Amino acid sequence: MELHGPTSDSFELRIIGYHSAQEVDDVRETNRLRIYTRATLGGQVWTTIHPALLTWEILDLADWLDSISVATPLKPELTFNLPNLWLEVQSWSEERVRFRVYFEREHRPPWLETTGVAGEAWADLECSPQELNEWSNDLRQQITKFPPRGRAAAHRGL
Repeated sequence: MELHGPTSDSFELRIIGYHSAQEVDDVRETNRLRIYTRATLGGQVWTTIHPALLTWEILDLADWLDSISVATPLKPELTFNLPNLWLEVQSWSEERVRFRVYFEREHRPPWLETTGVAGEAWADLECSPQELNEWSNDLRQQITKFPPRGRAAAHRGL
């Protein structure tokens, strides 16, 4: 699902597959997912494919989206194990939620120079609660093809 902002910013995230075809002893590595992102920032588009999220992080993202669709967030920022992407609510109302998706490391726009400070590149997005629920449902549908494996299947978030 592609989300848009009040300007030309946009963001799309899709699961491509497991990073490792076979289960391994390391619960994180066996659950690392290759993630496709497509984003627009300042009118420029770029795509990446990188093993940036874990299976349970997709579920955490879906849960977070559901929570911010109904109430002012108790947890306004969502970070992940690898700091390539993170999200932060900027403003909330019952009609619209404005948030940022931050891009770091492999997900950073290739044309931007960095000073090494986190949070230099982001897309501003604005969604209705319904759009957040649709994104959450889309993520849950995608993860059915790549469910948590090994110990993570029984204990999400290990």
